[in-house]
Amino acid sequence: MKKSKIKIPKLKHPTLCKIIMYAPALLLLPILILTAIFEEELKVFLPDSAIVFLILVPMVFALVYLLHNPFMFLCMDVTLEGIRLHLKDRKFFKTSKNGSSRTEAEKNIIRRMSRLGYTCLPNKASPAPLLIKFYSHYSWTVFYARIEKICLLYSVEHLDTELYSRIISSASSNIAPLHGDKAKMRFIDKQKKKAPIASAAAVIILADSIDERIPNMVRRNVGSFKESVILPCVMDASSGRYYFDALADIHMLGLSGKPAKNYALEIIKKAVFGGRLPLKGNNNLCEMKNFDPEVTLGEAIAEFNFNEGKVPFIYRMLAKHVKYGQFKFRGNYILCKIRKKAMAFPYRIDSEDPKHLHITMSKKSVSYFGKNLSKKELETLTTQLKDFLDSEGFSYNIHIQSN
Repeated sequence: MKKSKIKIPKLKHPTLCKIIMYAPALLLLPILILTAIFEEELKVFLPDSAIVFLILVPMVFALVYLLHNPFMFLCMDVTLEGIRLHLKDRKFFKTSKNGSSRTEAEKNIIRRMSRLGYTCLPNKASPAPLLIKFYSHYSWTVFYARIEKICLLYSVEHLDTELYSRIISSASSNIAPLHGDKAKMRFIDKQKKKAPIASAAAVIILADSIDERIPNMVRRNVGSFKESVILPCVMDASSGRYYFDALADIHMLGLSGKPAKNYALEIIKKAVFGGRLPLKGNNNLCEMKNFDPEVTLGEAIAEFNFNEGKVPFIYRMLAKHVKYGQFKFRGNYILCKIRKKAMAFPYRIDSEDPKHLHITMSKKSVSYFGKNLSKKELETLTTQLKDFLDSEGFSYNIHIQSN
């Protein structure tokens, strides 16, 4: 059984993975551009029909490539976007932009917050924030009627769990009166009248020292929902560390509204870090629970196709060149042929026993427009496959799909 020696690109390089994934379609753009630029010169050597052919063929190929399995592209985009966001998250951050003391940090953060909207007076809730900034605007999309952005600044000597809870309660109390009333909003269309108001609040807490339990408490979103969030950020002046949940929610442009948490993260970036997270030299990455960044792009696509029962184009082509009676391992597929019907069956190696295979067989061939195997052909092929695996020393579990 041949294993792929190509170990790159891995999912931990999401931008490179996206470029490679879409490269077959993107590489056709230069052909179209050059054809358009040198159209007059080409007319000297080629008839108009040939020039049209040069333009149409790349366009058709690109469309076929992108549309033959759009769900796979969507799933891989979501996966790569999730990993990209995880790679920007850290257990804590450090920056020299705010100085080393709580007093210096107050001055610098208040200076940046002055650009974030209107100053609001705090209510009687204790402890009272040093500063409240509020800004709201109509949404450019149909997903929200309005977007509210709020930033609150607190400063204490020592932050323990009891004081932290009181600050969050104080922040919630100060935020509540700032929420807009959609019934009083004017000049909004019918779709936006049904849409919610997005509310993103960042609560910045500066402390000379903090309780050891605070970092874990900070990473639990308070009132975190898609349209409403309160996101705390705590500075420990004694260590120079800033603790907050910097993992943005996955957002696919045009499919849904931008999550409120992402707006709150932008507020923290502007107020605390001057616009960008200080990632350089900080290798304290958080654990990725839903993604494995060490998996290669090819393995991820093969695993998706295994779960979905879809055979990638490259394996369908390879299967057509297998001789009758032969079985070949290629990637995560077993390739074979019976009569003129080429087959590609996905397999998975058992996690505990590398000589045990989990195989999914189906009646549908990958050639001749997917003509199904007859009952007798499937029985013959199953027997031949078992004989082949026995001779190679494999144990196996074969599941035959009903299609």
